[in-house]
Amino acid sequence: MDPKPQNWEGESQFIGEAKPFLLRYSKDYDAWKKADSTQRIKIARKFPRENPHLATVHFQQWLDFFFRIVLKETFGYTDYWIRYEFQGRGSVRAHWFLWTRETPTLDLNSEQSRNDYARF
Repeated sequence: MDPKPQNWEGESQFIGEAKPFLLRYSKDYDAWKKADSTQRIKIARKFPRENPHLATVHFQQWLDFFFRIVLKETFGYTDYWIRYEFQGRGSVRAHWFLWTRETPTLDLNSEQSRNDYARF
């Protein structure tokens, strides 16, 4: 991929648009716009394999948006932990924990505390 893409029309629509914004920066974007749905799927599948760094950035930004807008509003978490993982076929996934105001404190020396925490 050209490090300085010529097509920047999607830059202002970085988040919030349903169609894949990453394709807008691809050399295949013009072909994608003209293609039928089957060809678009083939082009869209090829893009993350050829540009894993951009797919990773998109995933991280989507997850950050999801945490700030959806999870924060729904659960009101106080802290979180995320671990990113890359599978052999190039896909990104994340494992995460949320700490909420209702999360009980844990006293490892107390069996009752450990049981309460496990039930939570």
